[in-house]
Amino acid sequence: MDISSSPRSLHQKAVNPHQLAPPSWTSRGEAWWLILSLVGKLKENFPSDDQPPPPEPESDRHHFGPGHFDPLEALSRDFASLPGVFRGGMGSVQLIRYHSSPVGPYDELLIIPGDFSLPAKLKGGSLPRITRIYVSTLQSVLNGRYHWNIPKHLAHFEFTPGPSGSITISVYALQSYTFTKTSTSESARLDPIFMPTPFFSTIIHPWGLKGVQLPIRLNALPGVKTTLFQPPLKEGDKEIGMVSTKYWKKTKIGLSGRVKLCKVEGGLNASNGQKRFADGKGFPDFKPYRICIHWKNLVLNVPEALNLNLPSLETTHNEKTSTT
Repeated sequence: MDISSSPRSLHQKAVNPHQLAPPSWTSRGEAWWLILSLVGKLKENFPSDDQPPPPEPESDRHHFGPGHFDPLEALSRDFASLPGVFRGGMGSVQLIRYHSSPVGPYDELLIIPGDFSLPAKLKGGSLPRITRIYVSTLQSVLNGRYHWNIPKHLAHFEFTPGPSGSITISVYALQSYTFTKTSTSESARLDPIFMPTPFFSTIIHPWGLKGVQLPIRLNALPGVKTTLFQPPLKEGDKEIGMVSTKYWKKTKIGLSGRVKLCKVEGGLNASNGQKRFADGKGFPDFKPYRICIHWKNLVLNVPEALNLNLPSLETTHNEKTSTT
């Protein structure tokens, strides 16, 4: 079978796909952080031909290129709106392999463009926000959305070792799925079919002194924000965990591990003959720094989120429309 032109069919273990695992969570694994920006806004890190035209005066869309939001989240004014709320700061693309978590092992790809302004009711400030994220299991999709407003979607991940200690990481979007019932009424096996070509691919190479790793506790670093502030989510396909939420959620995470540096390059072929990291549809076609961070023995602590009953932009917009 030609894998480059045929859908990828994979079976997942029979489980209850709608089972919740309450916070707090402690998960362990390893991660690679591709840095987009450190202090300024990240738009310079994206290809100029992917930048949308300037918005109309009444437009309230973020000035982001394609791929920053899943079509479901792009429909939400809470999630993909507000002029000027993006404040820049540290932006990153993160790849994580969780070897253990309250819902078992899973893989993850996400982008945090940087900080976003807090709603006016909170009287100023800004915090990071995850705008797009993929994971490899249904349990992670459901729990991430339900507990923390993390806009997770299902995808397939491949980690392929290469020469000289390099690794190629590719991510494939979901094309279709079916459920196969098992003898236990509460469990079923997911039979997903993924797209034949990845929407994201990167090649990561070791770099620097071999064996040198620095212990880091992220919360102890000055100027690094470790609190996520996520808008409520719209409902998608609930069969695959795409539940909606009602409140804004604020979560202060804890992260520690040992880090070393590595080099990174794109793994997809662009039309101009160059390499790129993503297709600009399933994920933004970003341009990170060449040097990235490899977390070994990563420990992630995620407590219960603080629910905030803030005015919804959907409601506010509808009220304004009805009075004009």
